[in-house]
Amino acid sequence: MFEVKKHVLHTVKVADDQKLCNITGICKLATEEFLPVDNFNLKIKLMDSNYKVTSTCDVPRNPQDVCLIGEREAAVSVNKNSEDRH
Repeated sequence: MFEVKKHVLHTVKVADDQKLCNITGICKLATEEFLPVDNFNLKIKLMDSNYKVTSTCDVPRNPQDVCLIGEREAAVSVNKNSEDRH
């Protein structure tokens, strides 16, 4: 069983987001940075240790989740029935 001791909201919206942010996955890097997956805006966002978005990466299809596969390398899963899916 888990107990939530603190709840804090942080914004992940960036200037060129066209839709409401919908975070469907997130992972933490060894550098204390985070990679949240913004499904509605088709982006992976890099957040620093102060929870500020410092960079974004556009993805062509609906991203769902992210996991680390190297020290500074991540794999992103997508949810789209498409022949160009990798």
